[in-house]
Amino acid sequence: MDNYCDMFYKLSKPKYTKAYRETMIFIQLFNILMTKFKYNDLPETIPPELLEGLAISEGICGVGNIDGKPYVGTGGYCGDIANGFLPEDYAGAVQGIGNFRGKAGDEVAVLWNNASRSPDLDLIDTSIALTETITSEGINVLFSRLLRIPIAKDERERKIIEDAIKAIIQGNIQAISSSLKLGDIIGEKSADQSGKFLDLVDIKDVDKLQYLNQYYDNRLKRFLQWHGVPLQITAKLAQQTTQEIHGADNYSMIYTMQQLDYRKKFIDDLNRIFGCNASVELSPVWKESYDRFFTYQGDEQNEEGVIDNGNIENGTADGDNTGNMD
Repeated sequence: MDNYCDMFYKLSKPKYTKAYRETMIFIQLFNILMTKFKYNDLPETIPPELLEGLAISEGICGVGNIDGKPYVGTGGYCGDIANGFLPEDYAGAVQGIGNFRGKAGDEVAVLWNNASRSPDLDLIDTSIALTETITSEGINVLFSRLLRIPIAKDERERKIIEDAIKAIIQGNIQAISSSLKLGDIIGEKSADQSGKFLDLVDIKDVDKLQYLNQYYDNRLKRFLQWHGVPLQITAKLAQQTTQEIHGADNYSMIYTMQQLDYRKKFIDDLNRIFGCNASVELSPVWKESYDRFFTYQGDEQNEEGVIDNGNIENGTADGDNTGNMD
């Protein structure tokens, strides 16, 4: 327990905070993508977390035979060109288990993350952008509470000012000897060097927090939209139609459906090669987004009483297409 406490104490230091935040956000987004697809009835030697994790981070992985059992491992195509596009074989390595190699589609089931067999690199880009936004938020908050810094003419005055500021921050009431002339030290009308201030901050800049928050939300929305969850950050405006709100839904499903197609092809190969009965589908959250896109009705129909507006957002309709809502 002490080791964990030491680790968190270390990460709380400004020197490590930014790296910690970037790692934290990357892991959060990575875990979101790990829940996109639901695998059913995979062999016990193929953990779905490992299978999907390798696809997301490597762009491609394969399942081959090692000692009579199917294992998923990292690797790539090798051997002779089979069809003018890809080599015939796929070779993979399973950490702590061994290696496998075989003809892709006949002896090895190969999973492509997407058509380009590339990782989801936007995980890195989005993590960096969100980290910088949080860092900017922290700077705005910090500088909104800093005081103007008085300039002391010697060390004695500096000590007096610092003690007075510390007392104010701690909520302590202290008496100051009149011979020290603290009023002259920090007075606005002092003629000598004392009484001058360094204006390093402007607390009015804290109002920019709302823009930083909106940028964070929009950047996260962009990431989720690309991955099939069209997130609505703001409420519907009076002049905005439901059709306009859902205008990007079809765009958001392009990439996800491409990924699903390649995962289904992988499952077909896996079942044929290893005699499995596995399947893959969209997970509940993504399936809800998919169903909402294909079931919502436009405002024109809604105004005729065809479908309840509350159910438009949920992607369901309590009624038929005749206008009966029973």
